[in-house]
Amino acid sequence: MRRTISSILCALLLLGLFAPMASANTFGDVPAGEWFAPYVRWANANGIMQGTGGGNFSPNAPMTRAQLVTILWRIDGEPTPTHIADFSDVASGQWYTDAVNWAASRSIVSGVGDGRFAPHDNISREQFATILGRWALSMRYLPNDFSDLSDELQEAFIGAFDPFDDDHTVSSWAVAEMRFLLTFGVIGGTGANTLNPQGIATRAQGAAMVARLVGVSHEYGWQVMPVPPMDNGDHVLPQPDPEPTPPVTDSQREFELEVLRLINIERVNAGATPFIWDESLAVVARAHSVDMATRGFFAHICPSGVSANDRINNGTRWSSGGECLAFGNTPFSAVQAWMNSPLHRTIILNDWGAPWMHFVGIGYYNQRWTLKTTMGTY
Repeated sequence: MRRTISSILCALLLLGLFAPMASANTFGDVPAGEWFAPYVRWANANGIMQGTGGGNFSPNAPMTRAQLVTILWRIDGEPTPTHIADFSDVASGQWYTDAVNWAASRSIVSGVGDGRFAPHDNISREQFATILGRWALSMRYLPNDFSDLSDELQEAFIGAFDPFDDDHTVSSWAVAEMRFLLTFGVIGGTGANTLNPQGIATRAQGAAMVARLVGVSHEYGWQVMPVPPMDNGDHVLPQPDPEPTPPVTDSQREFELEVLRLINIERVNAGATPFIWDESLAVVARAHSVDMATRGFFAHICPSGVSANDRINNGTRWSSGGECLAFGNTPFSAVQAWMNSPLHRTIILNDWGAPWMHFVGIGYYNQRWTLKTTMGTY
């Protein structure tokens, strides 16, 4: 079910086991300009993924359950399993046997029922997220207690499904891990408003999710992963560039200015100076709302790695600022969501004691709202 929510994050594979190692740039089916090329390059360079033979990577081929657990086992240094899992379809001596036994010994996998693991079955997106999330939490590559995280991340976890029309199709056993990985930007939608949990994960998508998780773990994890995160040279084009922002329509502008009016009423009632409209902030905010709608994500850091501060630094005269996101049909619903959140109230209603902190820009597109306000000098 879709709910009106707001979210803010402050300051803030896929396996060809027997094919030779190669640079991602040498895979004939991985052109340098494809969104998945940096992820393939990273995974291949770190020995996590190989090609499928014939100089190809097969990025659009489905990933299997055995391939995923083998990738995670490889990242952890191919440890010896502590016990043998009792799966009727996992024979000894297979290329994936040790990986499956290792994953089962850590309760990362439990099979598909009837005593089977189904190693050669294609893996769905929700299965992928569940196994990936359990692995990260089991190995303490991500914190397993949300009380240790900021209020902003906890709020993002609660509202992680809100932008998606098909969130009700997520299986109950996958809900927690799907929310968790959405919160940290490890997974995203497959299109505007679509999560597609039962869709099959491809090798390219698997590479991207694993690489993103490694990056997040180096920032938030309690244990350091044994493989390095992608550096700037690798992280060249993680997703297609956003579409150009279409010209603002009269109805968009009307919605945006209505939010300004409602927020200024709240500010005056709180004893703060009314916000002043800054068109450069509005342009940046509107572009981010368009980007979220067209690429199917809902976060402050876009799939290309551009952050809220990057946007304000590169697109306006300001050096830093605050950003609030909301999902709703009307100006009132967006403002109400922000006012019901103590974190958003602080950003929007605080006078901050300086005149240059009184500027705001608001962008609306297809139920996505972005509010950018100055919180620094220029």
